[in-house]
Amino acid sequence: MDSIDPKLLRKGDHNKEIDKDNDSNRAAWNEPQRVFLLSLLIEFSTREHRTDNGWTRIAWAEMSNRFAERFPGSNFSIGQIKEQERTLKKRLRSLQRVLSMSGVGWNDDLKRINFEDSDVELALMNDKEVRQWHGKSFPYYNDLLELYKGSVATDARRNGSKKKVRNKEKSELELKSPSPTIPRSGRSQCIDTDTDTDNEPFSTSIKEPVICSDPDDLPSTQPPPCTHPETSTYEKFASELRNMKKRKAIDKCAHCAERFSINAAMVAFQELEGFDIVDLYVASKMFMADAGVREAFLSCNEKNRAGWIMLMIDQYKAKQNK
Repeated sequence: MDSIDPKLLRKGDHNKEIDKDNDSNRAAWNEPQRVFLLSLLIEFSTREHRTDNGWTRIAWAEMSNRFAERFPGSNFSIGQIKEQERTLKKRLRSLQRVLSMSGVGWNDDLKRINFEDSDVELALMNDKEVRQWHGKSFPYYNDLLELYKGSVATDARRNGSKKKVRNKEKSELELKSPSPTIPRSGRSQCIDTDTDTDNEPFSTSIKEPVICSDPDDLPSTQPPPCTHPETSTYEKFASELRNMKKRKAIDKCAHCAERFSINAAMVAFQELEGFDIVDLYVASKMFMADAGVREAFLSCNEKNRAGWIMLMIDQYKAKQNK
């Protein structure tokens, strides 16, 4: 490995400047730079350079030097390189959450998600993360999965276990805390208020509680239970409002799916002139493979629709001939 600049390893304000991740300090990354960063992360995933909490300062400094040699004009700081690594890890977490949904799979050839059928695709399009990954490839998925292995799932389990521990401690604290107004179940305790204590000397001893057989003998020290009819009314209204929004979203997705369906695209294509049966076959394959092609085709006006789909067909044929 190349020699590491000792300035990069100095503690203090210099490292704070290096590790700044403000929006104004974020850099624009391209595909070759991301691929090279991923190769560096894999290369430095050794016991010497990586711990349970991530890569060491020496590893980050060495990766920064190697990156500057490979891309001299990039001028990426260590903080910017760390930010890109965190971004890739966040995208891996997001993709794994989508892949954990029922009916969603991974197409390793196209490097993107796929669905069991169109009904599953339509139902899941209400999810924000599904829409973000719909039709988009992620070529780093397998490498990132190998790089982090179980660490992404471990982070999620660790966060969940912390919440369970806090809830358990809170429940135990509530059980152990005595309540001065609520009697024990099984029998009632009441204080003998009829005893005349004016003529008795002061005593620090605690009298035994008088056991009352009738619960009605308890003094009315506990306030009546508080009921909030307005709260239940509000919750009912909020629930109906959420259901109405869901129904509107489903109706909107159904309308979009019908407007940009395979059938609508095929009907519109056959109305065009100047195409043969081979072009029809190629267009049908593109329409079935990618919903984005259908939407773009049907969104074109009649003047530009024929020229646009002709370019797409020529590109598809050129790819197949390579």
